[in-house]
Amino acid sequence: MKILQKVLLASVFAFNIQSALATTGQTSSGVLLTDYRTPNNILGEAMIDPSGMIWGDVARNPDGSYQLMNRVEAFNYCAGLKTSVPNEADYRRLRSYMGATLQSNAGYVPQVLPRLTDHWYWTTASSDNGRKVYLFNGLRGNIGFMPFTAESKGVVRCVTTSYFQIIEHPTLGDQSILDPSGRAWGKFTDEVYTNTGTIEDGNLIRSQAINVCTDLGTRLPHTEDFEQLITFFGKNLDTGGLTGEGLNLFKKMFPNIGKRVFWTSTLGMIQKAGFVFNYSRDIAITGDYLRNAHHVWCVQDMP
Repeated sequence: MKILQKVLLASVFAFNIQSALATTGQTSSGVLLTDYRTPNNILGEAMIDPSGMIWGDVARNPDGSYQLMNRVEAFNYCAGLKTSVPNEADYRRLRSYMGATLQSNAGYVPQVLPRLTDHWYWTTASSDNGRKVYLFNGLRGNIGFMPFTAESKGVVRCVTTSYFQIIEHPTLGDQSILDPSGRAWGKFTDEVYTNTGTIEDGNLIRSQAINVCTDLGTRLPHTEDFEQLITFFGKNLDTGGLTGEGLNLFKKMFPNIGKRVFWTSTLGMIQKAGFVFNYSRDIAITGDYLRNAHHVWCVQDMP
């Protein structure tokens, strides 16, 4: 596998991951967070966590006071730095480093990351068609929501969300995308294929769509693969698809995707139906009959 380029989720701008690393702080859970200096120090006293995410300092005014902003301003602020606002999963992972779990804030103790305890921080998560927005409580580690208004103010820490890499893959092509989980995504097909085929032990093992990928030595994604891909961009907790902001980021990463619908290898409740990754709307996993024809997007889990 040849890495051609590192791509930051929010844009084509990328930090050099080998940038100066300095002191390391260890949480009570034994997790290491390391000081990280971004180019031109645009994120201030930043730290990098074990997942490779770089957490910026709290956005501040020239006099050092915290810069309060509404949600739209927060998104624009981070985008202006070629970074992004953390999503809910990012904060759940962060608190798990600090004594809590992904599911609960019980045991959470704010530590190591500077100025974590003072405020509620914006996330990308929303629900109820955007009428509820979610924030992270740096003092207690819980994620709460409030009704969205333009006047609602919070603070923001920008992150360079996990790196995607453009790689040269022997069968998926020289512009394949390696996601932060280590999964390579090839070029999507212009042709469409049915997914009717051979089922063994409740699993679909052969079909037109599956054969496109197996002929390349790769595989047709499961629904779980697409669901994980969605979480890298900002998941809508109501629909299971992407938030509006996440959809914009997705389009930047995959600009030629058009209005395609992609087969997965996951069967539905009845064996005549399966699940598809539907890009034509807000990006979501939906069901369809296997006899229908859709595009194919092959993947391979890289070592």
